[in-house]
Amino acid sequence: MIEGGKPARIVDSLFVGNWCRGRGYSSVGDSLYGGGLYASVPLTLVRTHFISNTLSGSLAWMYGGGVYAASSLVADECRWIGNRLVGEDSVQRGGGSPSSQGGAVYAGGEMRMRRGIVARNSATSTRLRVSSALGGGLRGNSITLENVLLNANGPFASNQTAGGAIYGTGTFVFTNITVAQNATSGVHYAGSGSVSIRNAIFWSNAGQDLVGIPTNEAGIMTGVWYCAISGGGNYGVNGCLNVDPCFADTNTFHLKSRVGTLTEGYFSGSLWEKFSVHSPLIDAGDPATPYDEEPAPNGRRVNLGAYGNTPAASKSLAKGTLLILR
Repeated sequence: MIEGGKPARIVDSLFVGNWCRGRGYSSVGDSLYGGGLYASVPLTLVRTHFISNTLSGSLAWMYGGGVYAASSLVADECRWIGNRLVGEDSVQRGGGSPSSQGGAVYAGGEMRMRRGIVARNSATSTRLRVSSALGGGLRGNSITLENVLLNANGPFASNQTAGGAIYGTGTFVFTNITVAQNATSGVHYAGSGSVSIRNAIFWSNAGQDLVGIPTNEAGIMTGVWYCAISGGGNYGVNGCLNVDPCFADTNTFHLKSRVGTLTEGYFSGSLWEKFSVHSPLIDAGDPATPYDEEPAPNGRRVNLGAYGNTPAASKSLAKGTLLILR
């Protein structure tokens, strides 16, 4: 727990298997925060991972299975895997309508995340009365994500469930993210601010991939550009596609390449493999987005998804050269 004082910075740390629980009926109607870490001050995390932490209570309002940040959160090269909010059933009366929010992370202020993994987290509220679960992975207000993978997260409740991977109410700025195989939906936007999403993959999420994203009169999500969306949103508009990404696996979600795909780890590793198929999402990003961190050959254009413009990006087909002899 970090309270009061100056902003906090945590580097190269690991939070594993912690369990914060409101005992018995004592948590009825209470608010519980942070299964792995609670911070009331602006928080910066660098290469710090939260694995299998749990926050649980009976008919309680619960926030952040891995991390609860009351103020702002900046996370660089961090992972949240298998964290849980667990709403325990109780026959006791009272407690209103409990809610579980942010299976991995809840941030009260601005959330900024770069090169992160948010996988297999869950927010579960009690099933015995009216309850809600918002954001199986992330729950925040203004959220900025760059090179982030969010997969297999989910909220579960008796009444309202929203945002399998992300639930937010402020400004969204997402660049090169992959949102795949999350429960309920992919991303749920419940705000009135601006939304900018580029070079992203939304694939095989239950329900809709994108919920509540602002549209124009023609139904076009005007803030969504150069994305692959399995539900077909913006298909053929703003550079968006509805084609099979050809993932190499359903753990890291790298794109298959006939030239080279990283098959060891997320953003780093030394084992590369060539596949017989080549993902159409390689070199399909916004031409104005930087691509210089991708390994050669890179086609001089960014890939879609979490690994675009990183050293872990799948390799492009080499461009042919035509020689004219006279």
